[in-house]
Amino acid sequence: KKQVMCMIVGNEPTPHPYVVDVGNEYNLVKPHKNGHPNGWAYRFLTTNTTILFYWSPCLCDLVPLRRSKIAMHLDRPPTFLREFLPRLDVLVLNTGHHWSPLKLHSNHWVIHMGGVSIPPSMDIGQARNF
Repeated sequence: KKQVMCMIVGNEPTPHPYVVDVGNEYNLVKPHKNGHPNGWAYRFLTTNTTILFYWSPCLCDLVPLRRSKIAMHLDRPPTFLREFLPRLDVLVLNTGHHWSPLKLHSNHWVIHMGGVSIPPSMDIGQARNF
């Protein structure tokens, strides 16, 4: 993340007078008790361009269920994308690490589509392709 900003501003020290932190406009704030920020956003005033990085555990909507299970709705984007997608002109997704059987199991995610649970026989590759 820092390397991307470094490349964009020409490796000069920040803050720049023409670069503004606009993370609050996208609810991108560093949690008080957790050191992991959910992302950042900077606007470049000279070009009115905003570059945004958003971290999410999954590219699907995650909804808590009973008994520590979490519904991973393949057919619904996460809240962040639902709310801010209309404001984005270009979207780059890094999704490879999201589609691991181990990640599904360790996070207690249960695949859902159309509001119903999908049988465990669904291959994780099929879910990714959807």
